[in-house]
Amino acid sequence: MIPHLLLRDPESWTLDELNRLVLDQIPEGQRIEYKSTLLLDTKSQKVEVAKDISGLANGQGGWIFFGISEDESPEPLPTELSPIPAEGLQTRLENILDSALEPVPSYGAVTIKADEGSIIVVRVGQASGRPVMIQGYEQHRYFVRSGTRTRPMNATEVAAAHEAASNRAEGIRSRLARIPLRSNIAEIKSMRLPTSPELPWLPYVSLVVAAITGTDELIPRNQIGVANFAEDFDGYRENRPVRSGQQWTINAFGVIDQVSDPPPPKEQGVWDSVGAPVDPDDERLMKHRVAIYRIGVFEWAHRYAQDGIPSRSFADDVHNAFLYAGRVFDQVGFANQLKIWLRIEHAEDANLLLAHSMELQSRAPGTDIVEYSTEAEAERLLRDPTSITHSALDAIWQGFGIERCSLFDGDGAWIE
Repeated sequence: MIPHLLLRDPESWTLDELNRLVLDQIPEGQRIEYKSTLLLDTKSQKVEVAKDISGLANGQGGWIFFGISEDESPEPLPTELSPIPAEGLQTRLENILDSALEPVPSYGAVTIKADEGSIIVVRVGQASGRPVMIQGYEQHRYFVRSGTRTRPMNATEVAAAHEAASNRAEGIRSRLARIPLRSNIAEIKSMRLPTSPELPWLPYVSLVVAAITGTDELIPRNQIGVANFAEDFDGYRENRPVRSGQQWTINAFGVIDQVSDPPPPKEQGVWDSVGAPVDPDDERLMKHRVAIYRIGVFEWAHRYAQDGIPSRSFADDVHNAFLYAGRVFDQVGFANQLKIWLRIEHAEDANLLLAHSMELQSRAPGTDIVEYSTEAEAERLLRDPTSITHSALDAIWQGFGIERCSLFDGDGAWIE
């Protein structure tokens, strides 16, 4: 799991907080590397730092700390802060990376001053497309972080990385097709109660988060269990739980927590979208659902009350579901890119209640589905899902004919 400190914006770190890495003995590993120095004078020194950055990008992303010493153990532990003379060094480092790497990975560097120098921290994002190659300094090689070392990628690994980049969309579709999602991303099944026209159809809200890359069993069987996916509510809004409070049901796909309405009476009749009768004994109207699939997919879904979708509660729920999804992926050690969908089905029949105390409502014009989709690192959800919640809700509000979500100010902060 990612140490809590590393989830914060490095711009806000202090020297005391960096020293916690030493005091807490946070080991070097797949996503963390310590360097006592940063030398950028010779060609070989520039290649070395480019290799380290590309290795992280072609792995799971992570952090390099220049100015923290480590011991010689198999999983090196930080021993002390070793501030380096860093005047202008961050700019030189950024220039080297921007010119030597293709494509240039997502990264950010920050210099944290100390009494006798500085610590330079570089946060590297996972490559979301083609693998990162060192193309400068007479190099045309790929590297990858593997455990506590950075090694060259072999030809098979490079070919597989390029193929995965070109087949990402198909890989996602294949991943979703292999699991029994209640809300199918590609095909919507509509059920109505035609004998009760006064009962509006309850809109179905769903959030699906899927790993873009991964194995056939991203979440091993031994990690499936109630204790592994408990909610601690830290960071939740309004203390609204994501899970329904029911006990997890464990099946071949992972863990599921679901509450359903009882099936409608047989005499009432239920038809699907093409007019074929549906046996109500076989169909229960889902009210609330959380599912975690071992293949690397998280699903949250909810049907709100018949009078509409309460915007504040809906926004809090989406924020909490994003945060919980981030914790699920962190729990199983997945830090790579995620594909995200937030959608409202039967939106044509839905009302969005913009305030609990007002009758203000709005309908989606001429569409039965309002949807938002994007990609994000798992760490972004885990750190603070406010910004992605804001973007998602802006898109949903616009689907209802409203310019933007009124629950956020111009800077994207919550309006309480």
